[in-house]
Amino acid sequence: MWTSNGTFPIVSLRSVSSGLQWQALPNGTIAAGPCSNSSLSQLFQLGSPVISTIPASSYSAPGGLVCYGSDRFVVLHWTAPVPLQGNTRARYSVFRRLSGSSSTFTSVIGSITDAYGLHFVDRNAIVGQSYDYQIGSGSWTGPICTASAQVDALNDDDAFLEYLQRTAFDYFWFQANPFNGLVRDRTESWSPPSIAAVGFALSAMTVGIDHGYITRKDAASRVLITLTTFLHGPQSNATSKVIGYNGFFYHYLDMTTGYRTWTCELSPIDTALLMSGVLHARQYFDHPGEQQIRGAATSLINAVNWPFMFIDRDQRLALSWTPEPGTGYSPYQWEGLSEGKLMAMMAVGSLTHPIPTSAWSAFTSTYQVTNSYGYAFVQFSPLFGHQYSELFFDYRGVSDVEPSSTWKSVNYFENSRRATLAQQRYSMAKKSSLPWYSQDLWGLTACDGPGNATTPQYYGYTARGANPTMSDDNTFAPTATGGSFMFTPTISLNALRYMYNTYCDLTCGAYGLQDAFNPAWSGTWSSPDALGIDQGPILLSIENQRTAGRIWDTFMENPEMKAASERIPSLSKSEEMDFNLYLASVRPGRKHPLRSVSANYLTSTRHCLTRSAGSSSLAFSACTSYSATATVDSLLLTGGPLQQVDIRQWGSDYYMLQIGPDFDQCVNIPGASKSPGVTLNMWACDMVGYPSGSQWFRVQVVGTDQDSVPIINLVQYNTGYCLEVSGSGTIVQQTCVENRSQQMFVWGSTTVAWEWDSCPSLSPISLTTTTTAVVRRCSSRVPVLR
Repeated sequence: MWTSNGTFPIVSLRSVSSGLQWQALPNGTIAAGPCSNSSLSQLFQLGSPVISTIPASSYSAPGGLVCYGSDRFVVLHWTAPVPLQGNTRARYSVFRRLSGSSSTFTSVIGSITDAYGLHFVDRNAIVGQSYDYQIGSGSWTGPICTASAQVDALNDDDAFLEYLQRTAFDYFWFQANPFNGLVRDRTESWSPPSIAAVGFALSAMTVGIDHGYITRKDAASRVLITLTTFLHGPQSNATSKVIGYNGFFYHYLDMTTGYRTWTCELSPIDTALLMSGVLHARQYFDHPGEQQIRGAATSLINAVNWPFMFIDRDQRLALSWTPEPGTGYSPYQWEGLSEGKLMAMMAVGSLTHPIPTSAWSAFTSTYQVTNSYGYAFVQFSPLFGHQYSELFFDYRGVSDVEPSSTWKSVNYFENSRRATLAQQRYSMAKKSSLPWYSQDLWGLTACDGPGNATTPQYYGYTARGANPTMSDDNTFAPTATGGSFMFTPTISLNALRYMYNTYCDLTCGAYGLQDAFNPAWSGTWSSPDALGIDQGPILLSIENQRTAGRIWDTFMENPEMKAASERIPSLSKSEEMDFNLYLASVRPGRKHPLRSVSANYLTSTRHCLTRSAGSSSLAFSACTSYSATATVDSLLLTGGPLQQVDIRQWGSDYYMLQIGPDFDQCVNIPGASKSPGVTLNMWACDMVGYPSGSQWFRVQVVGTDQDSVPIINLVQYNTGYCLEVSGSGTIVQQTCVENRSQQMFVWGSTTVAWEWDSCPSLSPISLTTTTTAVVRRCSSRVPVLR
């Protein structure tokens, strides 16, 4: 029998040779009595009816077989009916035959052992074939499941993204103890659960429902079991047989008992990641029959005693706490841009145990701005520090303004986007000396590595980043690229595709792309594991981008998040905002979801840009659902009010340009000339290969094809700004005058403005007889961080 001294509601009760049957009574006690059938092994939940009855002779029989094909292999998952204890391991074999045949099943592999997360990847499946599979233990076989491996299965981007999401979701379903909801930190039989992985798992259940991977009933059951485990786990300042203290939880727990593992820390950041999933689940499970989920979630959230971790003299949260004598609080505290951003907001926004709002200013006071490969942003080199908070909290359009600080202001979503783009440019810059690096192979974050070696230098698990002070031993992490999908969908998709197409034989497992790989290592090293804190960001980031923010929208309904936003005076969110310059290829019969669209002004209503099949016309209309099949190339993301919408047809596709005041990333689109006299000349900003010191920051398209208004390109060299105008066959270039000025271009009755850090007074520059570009002194409005 395994139990938790009565403090956990889940208890496994097995038959014994003496003929006794264990019973769980409603008052929480356990009693033994005569067995009516000593061949049965029964599983009980304290205070509840029998959950299941399993023949003892088939104790290790597999169940719940799930299998599906990709374009090169078939993934199989199954479960043991009850958790196996200690060193007990059932041995499973996989059998296969061609679908539709009456031939005998033949063994593919035998002796797969584990207590949870039972899986197999059939890498010998032939593309274009369909197979039947059976899983057996001992003399038992069944059930049968059919799966296909088709060569073109993942050629479509949506199919590829669905594969990444499905395999990531499977981690949280199959690497969990179904009897308490705890999720392994990594796919190793010895690995304890991580409470951060549990937080991601709670949100993953909502994605599983929305994508049809599991039923809402099964997901709700798993979520309730998980919440109950944490709600009723023992909390005290004891060193063992506890799950947490003061509403916080220990970083790692025992997979069976739920108790603290090793001498790990009471972790406020991992508790915050757990509570992110709790908050998300509370808002998502809103059906009348799901009150227990909402009640348990609220109890857990309200119990977190944030002041316990608050170091008053420094106005900051402690990094951790341990109960052993002579330890206590870590000497380090949370400060600076990091994954702790959402934790600090939770602490300030708590409805029961908040910390002072001054803690937010203390947290942000150590922000450090860097200029990396042409992108200025508040730095945190490993990308996970930009991703974890923004998987849940909707920071789109949220700016933090501290005039007295060294960093002045930051638009958080834009900041994370720039950090990601800088990593790509870092990788491009290294390509000349290291052939593995390219615009499609990038992604540095905390991950496993080949191991400690000095010739050349390699590392094991460590934080990696595009910064001279950080480790970079040519180890790439798919979670770095996938976790930034919500910021940079185009370049992230390209990188994930490249990793899959080039390194899948080494890096693809039952749960998708595994933790990390190193192409510089002899023979190419690849981590054997998938991690919960890897698969969670991949799953949720892709989901936010594919659904126009479904997780963000649900999470932001929590009153704690609304309270945090209201209590932190430096935060502001524009009601008229978007990250909108998208280049959207609208194909016949498809819709592209937009945050907002209007003719000359930005509204907060969501619209879709649609093109009907067989029609050459485009239409804007309000939409409540979003197509997952839209083709979207993120050309530019901006943080200011929309100025103009320009529709163009290039070849057989239509494109929409949303023009706003803050532009960073541009690509050169060859052959985009629409009509005589007007050239659509979109330059590549921050492009590698231009003269040393050049910075191509912003490009603006002004004019319409119908009016033949010249196109104005604003570029920045190391000596200042230059204006280049193409139109009517005439190019006028103004001598560069000074860096960091503001440009305001008059377009008919509309003024389109850029704001920079310094604003010298410059004279108007007459460009053509068609229009005038006026360079003026900028206003006193605080600019978005650059």
